[in-house]
Amino acid sequence: DESNFWQRTIANANYALCPTYPSLLFAPLGISDKDLEDAASFRSKRRLMALSWRDKELVDEELVILRCAQPLAGVQQKTNVNDERMLRLVARGK
Repeated sequence: DESNFWQRTIANANYALCPTYPSLLFAPLGISDKDLEDAASFRSKRRLMALSWRDKELVDEELVILRCAQPLAGVQQKTNVNDERMLRLVARGK
C-alpha cells in the first residue's frame, strides 16, 4: 500500500540490488531505482534503507520502521549523496 510519501519499487525484483531483501521494496517518493542502486553500494551487504513497517492508522504523522546496514564510510569518512538524500527524505516525511 503506497502513501503520499512512499513509493513501491521493483528495483530488487531479481534480488540483484540486495539479495537479503524482498523483491518488492518501498522507498521515499523522489528516489529513482538508479538512486537506490547507488545508495545500496554504500551500505554493508548492499542493505540500503528500506521501509519495514508503517502505521497506517495515524492521520497527522507517519510512524515507520526502516532497516539498513552500516554505511561503508571507513576511516576516510566517505559519504554517499543518494544515501544521505534518502535519509533526508525519510526525515522530511514525519
